[in-house]
Amino acid sequence: MQRPTFPTLVDMPAGDAACIIRVDPADASRLAAEGLAPGDRVRVEARLPLGGPIVLRVGRARVAVARRVAAGILVERETAAP
Repeated sequence: MQRPTFPTLVDMPAGDAACIIRVDPADASRLAAEGLAPGDRVRVEARLPLGGPIVLRVGRARVAVARRVAAGILVERETAAP
């Protein structure tokens, strides 16, 4: 049986919501200080141009995450209710 593959935050378009599955251990403590940890629900609010950060909504907060860091955050996309 094949293990499921999860996208990273870099793969998510603006407007999509997801649940964080795993973060790169090298960035885990810094992300936790920003309020991002496995199990948290996030929404991609913006993808800034020219390799800029990805802006996330986490609860009532907005957090900008560098693309290098976002590439190490595995997520499970949330599907909209019918």
